[in-house]
Amino acid sequence: MQTPTPSTPRETTEAMVRSIGRELAEIQQAMERCRGDEAGEPRIMGLWIAHGLICGTELLHNLLMETAARPPRISL
Repeated sequence: MQTPTPSTPRETTEAMVRSIGRELAEIQQAMERCRGDEAGEPRIMGLWIAHGLICGTELLHNLLMETAARPPRISL
């Protein structure tokens, strides 16, 4: 019988927001460096949009988990 893999600790919403902010700042810097580049600018813009969609989904999931009502414990 296989033993279940231990779950990894979930990142807090505050930590997620800080990480997302840092990553978006890096993408924005890359965007400024390649401004006017016909090939580079659309790629960075696509990366920025994809990053926003993925992180937004993960952030929403995290917020839902944090705010979900916990079931009451039944003591026997």
